[in-house]
Amino acid sequence: MKIEIKQEAFGFFRKRFDVFINKKLTFTAKSKLLSYRPIIQVFDLNNEWFCDVKQMERENYILMKYQVYFRNQSTYKIESDSLIEHNLYSGDKKIDFYEQESRDIGIFKKEKQVGIISKNFKKVLSNDKYSISIDNGEVNPIEIISFVLAFDNHFKKDNDSLLSYDFGNVGIKPIKEIDKKWKPIK
Repeated sequence: MKIEIKQEAFGFFRKRFDVFINKKLTFTAKSKLLSYRPIIQVFDLNNEWFCDVKQMERENYILMKYQVYFRNQSTYKIESDSLIEHNLYSGDKKIDFYEQESRDIGIFKKEKQVGIISKNFKKVLSNDKYSISIDNGEVNPIEIISFVLAFDNHFKKDNDSLLSYDFGNVGIKPIKEIDKKWKPIK
């Protein structure tokens, strides 16, 4: 399965994203104005609220700590163990995200690689783009989408320059390396 998340340009007061699953626009997301802690709200194509990706209070402001709230009352928890290792908890299920020495992030369930997140290098008008490949049935797409929204909100703060470059992780060896030849199971 292919997921693309594209940040709209000119988001001066709020971030806006379009989320495509298999090249079909599926969700839109935008940051909530005037909230104490950052909140990204996700909407379906009927413009009905689907979930919130909300930053939680934490002792360490460098690492991520987010909660994802859904309209059916279920929740996910997203937390960082370090600057390059992040986790998503959904009930008794855990998904691990390991940043690589690039702009890629490996997605793992236990020891099995189930996906890759790639971020664009060149940003025009602070326009982040994420390309995601995941195994069908191994992970729920909204789990990965909510992680990327939290990750972008926390670590990829937009600047106001017209053109910028994201070099990604350039100096820290990955905790778990991805298989660069990995392909999703159809």
